Amino acid sequence: MAATIGEIEKQLLAATVRERIIGKKNQVLYKELLEEKIPSFLKNYLQNEVRKLVHTEEPVQFKNSKRFDFEYQKINQLKHSLIKAIEEATIFPREELCEIIDKTVSFQFDLLVRPISTLINIFYHKKSDRVSSEILHILEGLDDDRIFIKKLIDNVKEFDQYHIVKEDFRKILIKSTREAFQQQNFISAFISEVQKFSDFLGMIRGYNSQQIKIEIVKLLLSERNLPEYISPFDDYEQETIDIDSIVTVLDNFSKDGKLSDEISAEDDIDSFLTLSAGDKPEPLEECNNRVVIVTNVDKDPLDMVIDRKMIEKQPDGPLESLWLIIDEKNKKFFVKRIFNNSEKEYEKFIDRLEKIDSWKQAKETIDRELNVRLIKPFSKEALRLGDIIFTRYFPEKYI
Repeated sequence: MAATIGEIEKQLLAATVRERIIGKKNQVLYKELLEEKIPSFLKNYLQNEVRKLVHTEEPVQFKNSKRFDFEYQKINQLKHSLIKAIEEATIFPREELCEIIDKTVSFQFDLLVRPISTLINIFYHKKSDRVSSEILHILEGLDDDRIFIKKLIDNVKEFDQYHIVKEDFRKILIKSTREAFQQQNFISAFISEVQKFSDFLGMIRGYNSQQIKIEIVKLLLSERNLPEYISPFDDYEQETIDIDSIVTVLDNFSKDGKLSDEISAEDDIDSFLTLSAGDKPEPLEECNNRVVIVTNVDKDPLDMVIDRKMIEKQPDGPLESLWLIIDEKNKKFFVKRIFNNSEKEYEKFIDRLEKIDSWKQAKETIDRELNVRLIKPFSKEALRLGDIIFTRYFPEKYI
């Protein structure tokens, strides 16, 4: 039943967004989409997609030449203005835009309604091991103020290992769920979940509305293994309910002393979370797509699976020079894609890395450089740079 309710609701919400921003148009300019009041998660996805298209198709190209100084301020300003104009002029055919809407709405719905299994899929859909700093970066990037997410972030920060394998992350989820939904804090924790879903509905509809379908409230409770709280909503006379009324219903139910001790039964919670992390009652194919801060990629420099005993300590021995590790082809690629065709800036960066004998410090240096240059951490160039530099500190024989 839960899967049917969820799938039907996702289809209805996606249809609402399609009608709002596409209507009967056969194609839509990116600039027109920016002028519309579209959901932030869709806006972020489209922004990434447009930048990827411009980056891949390279409608603006400058031929390398020692005759001209492409670092000249006016040239840079004009180039950036031109690229921005090209981004705004990007055309999205109706079919492509409909597909993007369906996937982003479905993904966001699952993240809010089924956070446990969705987070497992985000981080471990293709990988068995993740770096804790990467998980933190993505979780914090969600800008999610739900109590459960806050507990999860705190517990990831407290985790005492640099890498987090899938089973360890599942245990962190278990701990975070217990802490967030303790009986004494249950109502405030659950309402933070409901409020976030209400905000999601507001973005979908284009206006704020506190009314949520009773069936969705029951689904939210069910997905958090809180079935004992569902019964007071079974006899609710309306099909929708506002947040204040949800608080009243739960508060009255708690005061009536009708609760069992199921919520504090660790075995039940363990069993539920094991199921949530392992089984997929609803397909999560959208996790394969490039949705902001939750992108899955084939290669990830932060996700090198090495011998467990080597995770906390990199191998002893002299480090090979990056000037030897990075071949001419990759050098040209980095100079063009990251350093804006400036070999001088590239060489300065490599010189800084040459003086660093710790992968952790090198990774921090890479992250800072990419951030300053506005390079996305999951872009092709960022991934390749991290891959290659990682091998300096963890040669292939140790991987």
